[in-house]
Amino acid sequence: MVTVPRSFQPALPRRHALGLLAASLAAVAATAACGGTVTTALSTSASAGAASAAATSASPATTGTTSAITTSAVASAQPSTSSAASGAATTSAAAAAPAGTTTVIWWFNVTGTAQQAWEQTVKEYQAQHPEVKVTLNPLDGHTTDQETKLLSVIAGGSQADLIYIHPIYNAAFAVKGIIEALEPYLDRSKSTFDLSDFYPGTIDYFRWVGKLWSLPNYSGPGVYYYNTDLLKRQGLDDPWALFQKGQWTIDVMDTDGTKVTTGQGSSKIFARDDVSHSIRFQSPWIQGFGGQVWNADATKTLIDGPDAVKAWDYLAGQVTKGYAPGSADLKGLPNGVHSLFADGRLAFYFGIRSDAPDLKAVPFGTVPLYKMPDGKYYNRDGPNGLSITQSSKVKDAAWQFMTFDLTRGMELAMAVGFSAPTTRTLAKNPIWLNQLIPGENAAAYAAAAEQVQAILLPVQTVEIDNVIQAAYTKIIKGQATAQAAMSAVVPQINTLLASNG
Repeated sequence: MVTVPRSFQPALPRRHALGLLAASLAAVAATAACGGTVTTALSTSASAGAASAAATSASPATTGTTSAITTSAVASAQPSTSSAASGAATTSAAAAAPAGTTTVIWWFNVTGTAQQAWEQTVKEYQAQHPEVKVTLNPLDGHTTDQETKLLSVIAGGSQADLIYIHPIYNAAFAVKGIIEALEPYLDRSKSTFDLSDFYPGTIDYFRWVGKLWSLPNYSGPGVYYYNTDLLKRQGLDDPWALFQKGQWTIDVMDTDGTKVTTGQGSSKIFARDDVSHSIRFQSPWIQGFGGQVWNADATKTLIDGPDAVKAWDYLAGQVTKGYAPGSADLKGLPNGVHSLFADGRLAFYFGIRSDAPDLKAVPFGTVPLYKMPDGKYYNRDGPNGLSITQSSKVKDAAWQFMTFDLTRGMELAMAVGFSAPTTRTLAKNPIWLNQLIPGENAAAYAAAAEQVQAILLPVQTVEIDNVIQAAYTKIIKGQATAQAAMSAVVPQINTLLASNG
């Protein structure tokens, strides 16, 4: 999981996706013009052609052929709306709501192309529901800055009905009574809103004490982008072909890595990038080696267990043995591992969908994580969530808009290249399929999303992670064994876990 999704914003052409979005917007406009309402299911245009899209995504050779839609494409494709609806998209342009209008305030995180999608979502919703005024309030800065801002807004009594939730503070906001558990809303919406359609691992990041506190309006499951030329040069099998046959395993990856890693100094070719130093990224390996980060209710850490120690040794070994670049190898490279991949010096890059356009300087393919030593698949996601505040006086209206954002809004988020699908239905949507670029594989993204097994993220996730990563750095630097480094910090972590509430 990333603290904030990587904000690469390429200038992308419209191509065929523009026509698909225009058809979808036209369908919404026609529904509203006839006095109809749009349900929380995906739009008609999205479900139309789903059968052919599903067939496409299941094909071994599936790759996207078009790029994401730019802001201008979304703007030009949308049906005309009143200036009042358009002006309500942001706080600075928002006029006072007419008498009898319900106002919903949404505090959202500003990252990547998200704002383009959310402004369009608000316009479409208000065109269909003129009795509702949705105001967008931006949250700038890093995730911790955004968390602090939200706490200040709510403590100060400002209206906040829907708020951005990052999984690292989901538990804290639940314990502090800031956000609502969503089960009562979901129970009332069973006929129109299908929770089972979400990828289970993605929504599990927002569970705490047995309840669901948020739902994702952004997803980024981990995949390996691989340089096809480097693999062919060594006579290695295509990882996606191996995955389809159930033969893409950690042992195969390790064998490939020893063959691909060649050269020295500034011309050295590395097998893979170092796994990001966060327990949110490292957890699939800990799970896959048979360990756990902590017990079931996150009251005691298990990072020094024998199987977890094997995972720590493996991860650190990728750097110490020279298969993955260390900090010294990345000095002078303006974009770090991105530069290595673009220069043809990195075979496997573990990233998320928004990384793909930045990697297209070389031919690449896409594959999910491999089978781990226990013979199972694990993965991580980096979802952003949307929650209803307990202080809101318009909870039902907030929920109705929230369901629209999680369905139609997600179509728009995918159209501008902001998010991967959060649901299985969205994974078959032509808007998603037609904005992928050559080398991307819709079926690989879907498989990666199915692999995700979220870990509970406790109240003081950031503080705990800082302690873990300091210990991990000692392992990489050879200052302590994995067993000694992790055992030394267990008491400190358990003390922090005691604050879960």
